[in-house]
Amino acid sequence: MKISIQKKDIIEMLANIQGIAGKKSGLAITENLLITTQENAISVCVTDIETGFQGTYPAKIHDPGTIAINARYFYDIVKKINKPEIFLNEEKKQWIQISDTEDGSRLKYNIVGGNVEDFPQLPQISEIPYLEIKSQDFRKMISWATTIIPQGNEKRAHILGASLVCKPGFPEDPDPEEGEKPANANKLTLRMISTDGRRLTKTDYIYDNSIGIENKNSILIPKKALSEVSKFLKEEGDVSIGFRDNYFVVKKEKEIIYINLLHGDFPDLTSLFAEDEERQTITIDRREIKEMIERMAILTSEDYKGVIFRFEDDYLYINAANPEKGESYEYLNVNFKDEKTEMMFNPHYFIDAFNLIEESNVCFKMKGENSPCILSGEKNKHNINIIMPMKI
Repeated sequence: MKISIQKKDIIEMLANIQGIAGKKSGLAITENLLITTQENAISVCVTDIETGFQGTYPAKIHDPGTIAINARYFYDIVKKINKPEIFLNEEKKQWIQISDTEDGSRLKYNIVGGNVEDFPQLPQISEIPYLEIKSQDFRKMISWATTIIPQGNEKRAHILGASLVCKPGFPEDPDPEEGEKPANANKLTLRMISTDGRRLTKTDYIYDNSIGIENKNSILIPKKALSEVSKFLKEEGDVSIGFRDNYFVVKKEKEIIYINLLHGDFPDLTSLFAEDEERQTITIDRREIKEMIERMAILTSEDYKGVIFRFEDDYLYINAANPEKGESYEYLNVNFKDEKTEMMFNPHYFIDAFNLIEESNVCFKMKGENSPCILSGEKNKHNINIIMPMKI
């Protein structure tokens, strides 16, 4: 194989795939990317078995063929080459020359390639009903879901993965009885939920249901794979998503990502999202409360993670006590009219939530000392964080 590629056409892709090729899959070949020539283009594939990526990029084909080359080495080399054009030449079997000139006279690397026959085959999936959504929306959904990272020894599927549901109608519409047509069937709510048992995020985005998706069962997408997907999502433009068999598929322009779904059931948490008149809503300036909690979190540690929140007489008092470090105390004026409420929370969960919410004001929804705290923006009540209290 002998080809030449413009550096600008592949450098961003090479950076984005490092997280996939860098994962330990148990197969050495998955540290490589597979390059296959097409007519005036190359196909680039990479996989860690759980996640597969394929992209097509323009190239000059001097001699067709297929090579497997270490993704990290190739990226590091291309990144450091100052010329706009990169030349690849498989001079002899599995020995690949990379240079910035066609003859390799000025600069060249000779890299040992992999056996292309050992490279895992990516899935061939056809007739997928795609939903076209804003790339920025899906990127935000992923950001919310992947804020909650499972611990290293976690085995439960609903903790390792985020639930994605395509629900006909608006978020607040009740599920129709069997055989009934859903209300607002011309609309579609795309909902993603992530939890680790101590906190939860939920994001809802509403679209025109032009493709008529009727599936209401959630699919479980590995959070690690979603983190890789977000690298390919831009602030502008659209992206197509779909699922078929055991795969979740993300497609944009000439790039496509396949993700193996997790097997397992996600718990029914809809009761947590239901409106509850007994919950008092407190609106607070996001920057002010975030900075206050950050100050109180300074004295927390692995053994002393919690801080005390006390709502009383139009004030929020926060107290952190750590016998290994010391004690801190601060209060903030809030509009609280209910009975005194005192709870302990992990302050870092609140900081994560405030980083996700982009509005200037945040809403706290409280109900008693043993109930979770629900956080959202003042205007967007569909996207929420739920934080469970700790034992005092």
